Amino acid sequence: MTQPIQGRFLTLLLLAGLLSPALASIESENPFLPPGHGVVVAPKAPPSNTGILARELELRGIIQIGDRFQFSLFSKKDNLGYWISEDQTANGISVRDFDAGDLSVIVSKNGRTERLSLVSAHERPLPIKNSGPVISRSTNLNSVARPAPLPIQLQDKIKPSTGSSSATNVVRRRVILPKK
Repeated sequence: MTQPIQGRFLTLLLLAGLLSPALASIESENPFLPPGHGVVVAPKAPPSNTGILARELELRGIIQIGDRFQFSLFSKKDNLGYWISEDQTANGISVRDFDAGDLSVIVSKNGRTERLSLVSAHERPLPIKNSGPVISRSTNLNSVARPAPLPIQLQDKIKPSTGSSSATNVVRRRVILPKK
């Protein structure tokens, strides 16, 4: 009983060994695979953003309009953003040689030239400035800056509050849902 099983197993191994070159040629001659299939290309290392310009400027966006590219550069030093077309200069910043492979450009400013790559997105929320000073119980209300008064044309249109508290009333709306 073991001899027929061993014979079948050896026959399968022999067939597999004979068919493996044929299977390899089928894959290499397959007309449905794209050209260069199976060729491994080592990825390029992203350019390092460690230079002096990289500490001052960020490449935040790239847009293509027609056949021209525009680049969003943000100056951390001035806290300003610029949209600059390729091979143009704005506020002493010039952009050239866009590389679509690693999404980077060569930026020049004040005689320094450096390659900047597109910054990656992050999920950290941006800091929001407070709309006014924080008033605590210990804060003297006379020291807090008051908002500017309304123009004279609008002062007579606003009704004075009749309540004893100085807090403003919050307008609440009632939502009535349609019946099903």
